Amino acid sequence: MDFWISYLQPGKMNQLRKKIEMIITPESFNRLVMERRSVFPKQFDTTKKVPNEIVQQIITNATWAPNHGQSEPWFFKVFTGKGLETFAK
Repeated sequence: MDFWISYLQPGKMNQLRKKIEMIITPESFNRLVMERRSVFPKQFDTTKKVPNEIVQQIITNATWAPNHGQSEPWFFKVFTGKGLETFAK
C-alpha cells in the first residue's frame, strides 16, 4: 500500500472513549506518564518498517488530542513505499 488515509468519525470516537475509560486505572495512567520518553531523529532506524497496526494505533491515539468545541477536526495521511519516497523528495 503506497498511501492511505485514516479518519475516525466523531460517533465512533465516543464509543472508543467509553471502552478505554473502562480499562484505564489511575495506577496504569500514572505508570504511563512516568515511563513516557521522547525520541529524537538521530534515534530513528530508517531501515525498519513500522507495522501498519502500530501506525493505526498511533493515529487512534492522536484523535484524543484536545480540540476546539468538540469539533474533532482530525484528518491523517500516511505515506508508505513509493508514496513515501515521493513525499520525502
